[in-house]
Amino acid sequence: MIDRCVAAGLPEPEFTVTDGFAVTIPRAEPQSRPEPSKKTSDQQTAELADKEVAMLRACSRTEATAAELRAAAGYARRTSAFRQRLEHLLENGLVRMTLANKPSSSLQRYRITPRGTALLEQSEAQVRSPSGVQVESKLQTILGQKPVCQPVWT
Repeated sequence: MIDRCVAAGLPEPEFTVTDGFAVTIPRAEPQSRPEPSKKTSDQQTAELADKEVAMLRACSRTEATAAELRAAAGYARRTSAFRQRLEHLLENGLVRMTLANKPSSSLQRYRITPRGTALLEQSEAQVRSPSGVQVESKLQTILGQKPVCQPVWT
């Protein structure tokens, strides 16, 4: 037992005699876990789901209600998935509430922040094809309409 503890890099066990016989084997020191790396805005953009990008687009035009955000993201009603996506946008500072002290107000609207605008522009820049033409939307293709392409001059 002593040899195995030493081989494992542990201190020798303690043997004590009280009302019976006890052996105390010390545990190994817990190894510190590496801290998760902080994500850059590029990594964060990659993690934005299509529905979150749609919600950001809805806020970029004008202030949007929760119902407008749901419709933009394709949710029929206020589901927990919708709330999680909205919470993700709020926590990361991409969207802000117009009535911050009244989060459940019927007059509550959501506005995109400068950080959200920058991330939206980055995500839209990633949609560009190598030839410099930006494809408008997947939705037009799904609905059977011809996609509209506009040249992007860079």
